[in-house]
Amino acid sequence: MNSDYILQHADALVKRVSKLIVNEPAARAALRRGVGLAPEDPRMLAAHRVVAPYVPVPTDYDVDRRRAASLWDVHAVERAFYAVAAIMAAQPRSARDQEAEATEEQTGEPQDSEALTEPTPAEESSATKDGKPDRRPNLGVSLAQAVFDKGLNADSTEQRLHLIARQNLDGVHRHLPRLVLYLRSDQVHIDWGILIRDLARWGHTPRHVAREWVQDYHRTLETLTRQAEQKNKNNTSDEEAEAA
Repeated sequence: MNSDYILQHADALVKRVSKLIVNEPAARAALRRGVGLAPEDPRMLAAHRVVAPYVPVPTDYDVDRRRAASLWDVHAVERAFYAVAAIMAAQPRSARDQEAEATEEQTGEPQDSEALTEPTPAEESSATKDGKPDRRPNLGVSLAQAVFDKGLNADSTEQRLHLIARQNLDGVHRHLPRLVLYLRSDQVHIDWGILIRDLARWGHTPRHVAREWVQDYHRTLETLTRQAEQKNKNNTSDEEAEAA
């Protein structure tokens, strides 16, 4: 397994769950019950029908050579897929509707359309500009956007990010749902596929993922602030020129 392989499966699950939570209340309820639970919990039995087909497993090569598989804690990978599916299902209705509208705008197809099929590997790759891949936003980027666009308190947001960054695998799954659902209640964008991939990495390289989240939070917030200041400066200059 590698990062791209995990992300391909994650994006396919996200597309499937995005459709189910809008159109199938029973499936949404089954997934929602899984918030904060491990996949082996008996209360997760009804969720397996939706999530299990998308959870990647090590190939024979991985197992035999113990190279790629050694970089991924298999339990952490499985837990990441179930956890994010549950959080998606637990979103407020307004957040679900907003995502459905965004999907329809991007694809030109409604969420309940039969044309909404699972993505191919080419479709699952990130969007491109000028032939170069766009970097998709992780949780740190989403938090920075929430502070800048939605007015979240910067100090308390940073503290909550630091709290999550210090957690082990059980701890991050204990604290993360509340934070993400809080963001979604304010309709802050979350890249669910990236969140799955990052949680899958938490089993083996949690400090690396935590560092990326914290660094990207500060980088994004600084960039947004700088851009806003420059825009205000340009507007002021234009007004002064017109007045002259």
